[in-house]
Amino acid sequence: MADTAFMPFEPDSVSAAVDRFTSAGYVQELRADRDGLFEAKSGRRLLPEELIVDAVVRIEGVSDPADESIVLAVHDRAGTLRATYTSSFGGEVPQAEAEALRRIGKRPRR
Repeated sequence: MADTAFMPFEPDSVSAAVDRFTSAGYVQELRADRDGLFEAKSGRRLLPEELIVDAVVRIEGVSDPADESIVLAVHDRAGTLRATYTSSFGGEVPQAEAEALRRIGKRPRR
């Protein structure tokens, strides 16, 4: 049976997307600061190259379609992390965060 976390869906909010990925085992949360990415609870720093993106969901703002966000479901190459990462989408993303996101690996297509 297919993993429902990766079946196409169009959530109406960031929290709906996070809930979907959390129910599929992406229970940790990544955050970014000027120094890069870190796991929110432990503070563990991660290099973007250590991460693989399993799925991406883009959500448009209800009142303003230009107000977009993305939610990523990611895992690390070592197999010790399955996390979500949320960010604004477009020109509002800070430069350091945008650079870190560009360096994250993509899941190979099957």
